[in-house]
Amino acid sequence: MDEHKRRTPDKPRARERAPWYLKLLAGVPALCFLSFVLIGLRSASFDQQTIPVYVSGSRPSVRTESHSSGRNPYTGEDTTFAWDVSQRAGTTFRPREGDGTITVLTGMLETSLPPGCGGKSLKWSLAADGRTIDRGTNHYRRTMTHTINHHFSRTPRVITLTASWNGGTAPCTAFQLTWRYATLFKDPPWFWEPAFYSFGD
Repeated sequence: MDEHKRRTPDKPRARERAPWYLKLLAGVPALCFLSFVLIGLRSASFDQQTIPVYVSGSRPSVRTESHSSGRNPYTGEDTTFAWDVSQRAGTTFRPREGDGTITVLTGMLETSLPPGCGGKSLKWSLAADGRTIDRGTNHYRRTMTHTINHHFSRTPRVITLTASWNGGTAPCTAFQLTWRYATLFKDPPWFWEPAFYSFGD
């Protein structure tokens, strides 16, 4: 055999391919990072509080104050609905269009009897889609305050507040019903929902 015969160089070995599951695992950190970014945008860029919208019935007077002059820890504004009820009042609200999933209803409901009418009694109830979610009474007390904090299993179509009493004649012509800090809490939309792309609307 000719020792001077040029040797045929060895063929380079084919590069070994990583198993498919390792490639899949390599993409997990990037997917997790993207998920955290989307969740952060979902929470930080979306106003998670809203105010019930009047639909029908006894129309309340509405007072809105900035957060700096109010005490509501949840929203930038404090909204108060108020009624003077001679015998009976009933008002229907709804969530604002495009608010997404409503999860909680909060506020402070205050009932005030007029002076000299301590012998009268009143009752009120709050319902969502016809189902009572809260109620209360005021017997003989000048003013009574009740905290509203109801969690919904699904978004209500309408919310109805009703109140009545056994007065209505002089000198007990009307009592005051006040819903302070009326607030609906909502879940931010996901990126596949149209509302995700209309935060400022």
